[in-house]
Amino acid sequence: MRRWRGFALGAVLMAVLTGCSATPEVDTDAVQDWMATQDSREVAGSLATLAGLASPLSDVVGEGGVTAAFDEPTAIVSVLFACFGPETMSADIALSGSDAGGSAMSQTIRTDDLVCDGEPQRIDMGMDAATEVTANGLGRDAVGAWSVVVVGES
Repeated sequence: MRRWRGFALGAVLMAVLTGCSATPEVDTDAVQDWMATQDSREVAGSLATLAGLASPLSDVVGEGGVTAAFDEPTAIVSVLFACFGPETMSADIALSGSDAGGSAMSQTIRTDDLVCDGEPQRIDMGMDAATEVTANGLGRDAVGAWSVVVVGES
């Protein structure tokens, strides 16, 4: 009888340890429901809303993501980044456009450890004549989703 208890205890311990080291599980239905509500958020000065599933975290800043292009050069003041699923996520935001003289300009940043509680977090960055915005949400385990609202002058 002792031998079986020891075996059962060992099996339970292995299951617990294996579960702790696995990729965190995120409810895919909850992620899809959260993403579906992102376009309906009312934000003063909103120019575009971008959303996607989390990408794997890498050392390369500004690679991949979702892009919004503007027909005319547009002034951008900030972006509102929100994420859902994991505890934290990193955000890559890239702006492309031109200066007053028509020379091409770009600005790319990464903001790390943004809390994924579904609430938007403001990232201040601006460009007077942006023609494109690219955003990506990155996580160590590439689980969850993110959204970005691009904000212009209100």
